[in-house]
Amino acid sequence: MIAKAGISRESMYDLGLQCISRIKPDGGRYYFVKNPTDRIVEGWIPVDAVAGTVGIYNPMTDEFGYGKVRAAADGKAEVFMKIIPDESLLLETFAGTYSGETYEFYGEGTPVVLDNVWDVTFTKGGPQLPASRTVSALTTWTNFGKDYEIFSGTAEYSTDLAPVQGEADAWMLDLGDVRESAAVYLDGKYLGTVFKKPYAVKLSQNQASKGGKLVVKVSNSCENRISYLDRTGFNWKYLYNANIAARLPQDRDENGYFTAERWAIQDSGLLGPVTIAPLKAE
Repeated sequence: MIAKAGISRESMYDLGLQCISRIKPDGGRYYFVKNPTDRIVEGWIPVDAVAGTVGIYNPMTDEFGYGKVRAAADGKAEVFMKIIPDESLLLETFAGTYSGETYEFYGEGTPVVLDNVWDVTFTKGGPQLPASRTVSALTTWTNFGKDYEIFSGTAEYSTDLAPVQGEADAWMLDLGDVRESAAVYLDGKYLGTVFKKPYAVKLSQNQASKGGKLVVKVSNSCENRISYLDRTGFNWKYLYNANIAARLPQDRDENGYFTAERWAIQDSGLLGPVTIAPLKAE
């Protein structure tokens, strides 16, 4: 019935990808492409459009450029992409041929673990700022003691990134496990914010070979502080619609209202391991 109606399908679904497309005023298309699988999808991805050029934008990293395009047997376009699990990309197709910066996809080499000493300073949050720490092994900051278990806010992890030996098209700095988000700086230059796996940012060859002061500003969720407030009887639910019936039975008090007093302590901070790996453009 779809074929009879003249509606063609997006065959990228056969590769495990999902997409939403919209027709542009000039006849081209916008695509929102997502990889919902647990594997990397790499190769020439078909799109249901005739295109001479395809622009690619990564909403997580703010990277953009023109993709590699070729014509399939049916005259439609195929775009080379490498999409990691749970990653999304935005595409825009153009009928004409344009030149400019290329959107690069990379193959990753062997990662090296940064076995560094980190200074941990708590900069924002509450109920009070815990004391600073110096750690030789990354772990959840809730292991540091009671004051850290109940803290919700931001901590700065700082260390010296030694100059990286070797040459590569770029370098991947992977933070490992982060609870819950991290903003990354190298010698004061902002590299990006990550809030989902992979918690990683790219370094240029120049940045990697110079090294410098690496600062990772990590913010956790508010769960640990909220559960502490409810365990101590602090009245924080005084705003309109705050005292609502909880969805889960275990989150209801004797009056049926929401309480977090039985919540378990959640891991927080930079858990690592932090690694750096060479990247080669594909």
